[in-house]
Amino acid sequence: MTKRGQRGGGGRPGARARSPKGASGKVSRKGSGGRGASAAGSSEGGADGARVVPEPVVETVRLPLSFHPWRGGHVGEFDRGLRSYRGGESRDWRRVATVRMLARASRGLDVLGPAPGESLPRGFLWGDPGRQQFGMGGPDWVFGPLERPCRRCATVFVSSAEEQKRMHEERGCHIDVMPALCRDCRQVKRVRKEYSERVGHLGGTPAPDALLHVARLGARLLAAGEQVNVDRLIGYSRTARRTKRLARDAALVEEELLALRASGVRRRSPG
Repeated sequence: MTKRGQRGGGGRPGARARSPKGASGKVSRKGSGGRGASAAGSSEGGADGARVVPEPVVETVRLPLSFHPWRGGHVGEFDRGLRSYRGGESRDWRRVATVRMLARASRGLDVLGPAPGESLPRGFLWGDPGRQQFGMGGPDWVFGPLERPCRRCATVFVSSAEEQKRMHEERGCHIDVMPALCRDCRQVKRVRKEYSERVGHLGGTPAPDALLHVARLGARLLAAGEQVNVDRLIGYSRTARRTKRLARDAALVEEELLALRASGVRRRSPG
C-alpha cells in the first residue's frame, strides 16, 4: 500500500494531527480564526437556491512536536494506536517544541505543512512528504538526531537529520527504513562489497595491478576485524612486487599484511 508523495498520511511522525480515530477535538485553534473557519464551513445558499458547501479553510494551528531518540519525531497528539505503531518506551518520548502548522479542517485535521517562517530546534529539519515513500504510517514532517545501536559493532551512533533527509528524500529509501550501521561500519561494508567484486573478476591470469588492489582492500578489511584469507593476500602482494613499477607499493602492502597476520587475525577463504 505504499504511496509516493501523498501528503497528510496516517500516524507516522506528523503525517496528520489526528489519529485513526480522529483527534480533531484535541487540537487547539486559539488565535487561528477557528470561529471564522466554522462560519465559512457552514452551508450557504447559492444563486439558484441550492446549498453550496465551500472548501475547508486553511488555518494555522499550534501542534506539539514530540521526539524519541531512536523512533524519530511526531507532530501532533498521540493516541494508543499511534504510540503502538511508533513503538519505543513511553517514558522516552519527550515534547521538544510547539510548532505552527498549516492545516485544513475537514474530517479531522489535515496537516499541509509548516507555517511560513516556522523554525525548529537545533539539529532538526523539516521533511518534504512529496519526496518520501511511505505506507499507512504516513510521512515524516520532521527529522531529528536518532541514536541507534550499530548492527555490526553494537556501538551507539547518532544519525543526523541531514543524513536521514538524504536517505529518505534523495536516495528513495522507504520512510520506515532506519539507519542500521555506524559510519565506520558502512565504510567497511562498501570495502567488503568492492573486495568481493574484485576477487570475482581476477580470472585465470590476473594483472599485477588487480592483485595489488585486492591485497590493499583485504588489508583494510583485516584491520577492521573482518575475516579474509591473509596468506592468499600476501601471495597477491608478492606477485605484484615482481612488476618494477609496483614493487614499492606492493612491499608496503605485504609488510602491513604480515603485521596483521602476526597479530593473530583469523583466516578463512575470501568471501
